[in-house]
Amino acid sequence: MSKYSATVDKAKYRSWASEQAGLPLYMSDWWLDIVSDGAEWSAVIVQSDDGTVTGALPFVLKKYYGMSVILPPLMTAYSGPWIGLPEDDRRTYIKTKMQRWEIQTALVSALPHAALSIIQTSTDIDDSLPFTWQGYRQSIRYTFLIEDISDPQKCFEQFKGNIRTNIRKAERQLKVISSTDPDKLYDIHNKSFAHQEGHSPIPRSFLKKLYHAAAERQSASIHLAVDDRESVYAGVMVFSDEEKVYVLISGVDRSLGNVGALNLLYWHVIQIYAGRVQTLDFEGSMLEGVAPVFLSFGAKIHPYFRLIKYKNKLIETVATLSGKGV
Repeated sequence: MSKYSATVDKAKYRSWASEQAGLPLYMSDWWLDIVSDGAEWSAVIVQSDDGTVTGALPFVLKKYYGMSVILPPLMTAYSGPWIGLPEDDRRTYIKTKMQRWEIQTALVSALPHAALSIIQTSTDIDDSLPFTWQGYRQSIRYTFLIEDISDPQKCFEQFKGNIRTNIRKAERQLKVISSTDPDKLYDIHNKSFAHQEGHSPIPRSFLKKLYHAAAERQSASIHLAVDDRESVYAGVMVFSDEEKVYVLISGVDRSLGNVGALNLLYWHVIQIYAGRVQTLDFEGSMLEGVAPVFLSFGAKIHPYFRLIKYKNKLIETVATLSGKGV
């Protein structure tokens, strides 16, 4: 018999999350309140026999054409599962792995039944076997991390030569300012889609709501690269927790020319967050033209799992045609 029990309990999760030091940004209850975007969210809580929380997995449950579906929340690449085992130097690798599998199994078994379930795990999860054993299909996605930004000068020396050159050129033409106006950031972000004759898929109102909620908790900041006339060349909105700073939103005004403005902003973020967090997360990307840029900053590639389960073949077909399949 398993020594772990699992329940779906949003209130218990809120209480636990409010007291859990070092919880990732994406698992914060206030974050989930916003990124669920009007849908219902809850969480699976796993506890050991003595009541200690050893696992947690938040999820967003939506309704599509009367069917329940579990989908990743907006602007949230990954959100768990969190697994916590007491430190024990005598615990072998085999025992550790078996216990983690048992906790993951309890988590996935307690998820509500849904026509379609998509879970994207954190980079801390190095295998997803308990999910695949229960019928989930697995694919790999990637994010890019500068693992240690505590020494900005060392980071700068690890940048590719052209990145350093672009930053120095940009420093001669532009300055970086901080802003508390998410509209300014959204405007420059939206301009990034102008050359594609499109618009950002992120609603302005949603981004403003998320920014203000995070800023109240000192977990968000906006940085703009401007010239002497205050023309905005590029902008970034970053979010942070105790361990990482995440570059979630960026934008460039290509009509003003490419002077390395975005590179300058990345460098600026590294400098101001050094000493506050350990790691910078570029948040992707799977795009062929973007991934090499992140590598040029000395970032390392980190995989995470996209896990998907269909109730039946019809749901699989519909999900695939709508672009939500693996």
